[in-house]
Parts: sequence; structure tokens; C-alpha cells
Amino acid sequence: MNFIYDLPERLLTVKSYFQVIALSKFKQYLDDCLTNTKLIFDEFQKVNSKSDELQTVNQLTFHAAVHPQNYYLNRYDDILPYDQTRTILKKKNDQNSIQFSELSTNFTDYINANFIRTIEPLLSSKNDALQYTANNHCEFIATQGPLKQTIGDFWYMIYLFKCPFIIMLTGLHHNGQIICDLYWPEKFNTPISYKCIDFEVSVTLLEVNQSNCFVKRIFQVSVSNESIELSHNVTQIHFTEWENFSIPTIRNMHELVEEYEKDYQLLVNQSTVSIGPTVVHCSAGVGRTGTFISVLVVRRHLRSACDFISIPSIVLMLRIWRCCMVELKEQYLFLHEYFAHILTK
Repeated sequence: MNFIYDLPERLLTVKSYFQVIALSKFKQYLDDCLTNTKLIFDEFQKVNSKSDELQTVNQLTFHAAVHPQNYYLNRYDDILPYDQTRTILKKKNDQNSIQFSELSTNFTDYINANFIRTIEPLLSSKNDALQYTANNHCEFIATQGPLKQTIGDFWYMIYLFKCPFIIMLTGLHHNGQIICDLYWPEKFNTPISYKCIDFEVSVTLLEVNQSNCFVKRIFQVSVSNESIELSHNVTQIHFTEWENFSIPTIRNMHELVEEYEKDYQLLVNQSTVSIGPTVVHCSAGVGRTGTFISVLVVRRHLRSACDFISIPSIVLMLRIWRCCMVELKEQYLFLHEYFAHILTK
């Protein structure tokens, strides 16, 4: 799937408002912050303030999300996708591409989801701005946990963008409330069809494997296109050890990210075509979702040739593409605790 962007340059570069830390000093920096967590919480407040400011400056809007025909498709009325980066479901004509435009008024292609573009590592402390990758590659789709009325849309998104993985970071219930609807079949080789737009998406459970802190499921997703039925396989990694409004243990998070990175690299080694974005969701698609994506981005930067790291800048960049990513100060603190731990080991 090719992505054609009609996005303003202002969304592709984010000025560095925060101190960048030399990689050689990153561990000491984390230790210093963790001995005085007020530094971390004050920085988080600055991230919040700067996010609000950049939303205004960059004219990020929610017109599609609040349109009367779409409003009931949002799980929470205060967590909405920006028009400028929202994931669009319908193909443009019959071309193998998706068109993005700030001027689009066609809202029948709506899902509460945003593309997250790949963030480049920092190579110099003198850089005035952080960059997204120049090759138009979207690494993730961040989305809400499906509602009963959006399950078909969710699976069509998986099919349309050939997403290889779903990272599910939530349970289905919290304090007696449904926070994510059951969106997959539970019986093997028994397809279930879900309505999407003006056709149906069929999903079949092929395999289930249980681990210490996650369940791995493999699904086949099929869409009937006239007389041809096309299918796509996707692996769901369902992390079961992260309650709503909380943080996971470092050990469980480490096990999850290493499993995902291992599976993803195996797919890269075996694939002869470009790989679609990984779908990441929790309940709202911002707190746990943003935290998990931040962990992956920083880990990739640490493995790269980068010389400098800036956790707040990475979180801010994620928020340019989806609001409220890393929603809680406790989640922001966890990022520092996680990397202090793995760098010690």
C-alpha cells in the first residue's frame, strides 16, 4: 500500500523544545531524574502545554470526528483523531493508494485512528528540529479499542493497509464497564462476518498461543470483491497485564516488546514486499498505546547510530499525529523507569 500525503510541511518537522541528552550520558540522566521525580512530572506538564500550543499553531482539526454521522463511532468524546493524520478507509478510485487532505469533506471513510509516521533518530545536539522519516513510511496506526458498531471498520482497516500485527494493550472490561468490545472470533476455523460500509469483512481464527503475559492469535481476514475473495493474515499480540489507568511491570513490558520485535524482524527477513503499519490499541488509543509506541521508538533509536536521545521530544512528535499520546504522568514516568532498568542490564 502506497501512502500519498498532502500534508503541510509543518507536520513533518517538530522543533526541539527540550534538552537532548548525549547517549553516553543517558543512563545517568535517567538515574538523576528518578531520584527527583518532580523533574519528570514538570517536564510532562511542559509536554502537555506544548502539545496544546502546537495543536493550535498547526491548525489540527477534528471535523470528521465530530460530524453527526461519525460521532457515535468514537468510544470517548474527548479522544478524537486529527483530520490531517486520520486513517482513511476508502480507496481512492481503484488505485492502490490512500489520499490525505486537510480539505477533504468526505467523512464516510471514518474510523477513530491515526497514522504515526516513523521518527528519525537524533544525530546531533545542534539540530534545531526533529524529523520524521523522509520516505512517507507510517510505522503504526494508533486507534481506539473497537466498538460493537466499528468492528467491521477495524478489520477492513487491517485488510486495506495489510497490517501485519495488532498490539492489544487492554482487557475488555474495567470496573464492570466495557472498555473494548470483543472484536474477534473465539472458535477455530469458524469465520465471522462483520459489516463495513457497503460490504462484509470475514475473520477466521487460525491459531492461539498463550504466554506468561500475552496471548498470540493469528487471524485470516477476507473481503469479497465481486467474484474474487482476497485474504490477509494478521497476528494479534494481546498483552493481558496492563490495567486501565495503571502501568505494567518492567519485566512484562520487556517480554512484550521483545516478542513483537522478534516477530517483526522475522517478517522483514521473509517478506518480499513492503510491510504495512502495525496497529496498536488500548481502550482510548492514546495512553497505553502512546507509551508502548514510545518504548519501541526509543529502543530503535538506542540500537541505531544516534548520538542523542530526547524522550519528551518523541512524545511530543507522537502527539502531533494523535492527541494525548502517553496520557498520564505515571506512564511518562514509566518510560524513564523502563529505560533506566534495561540500560542497567
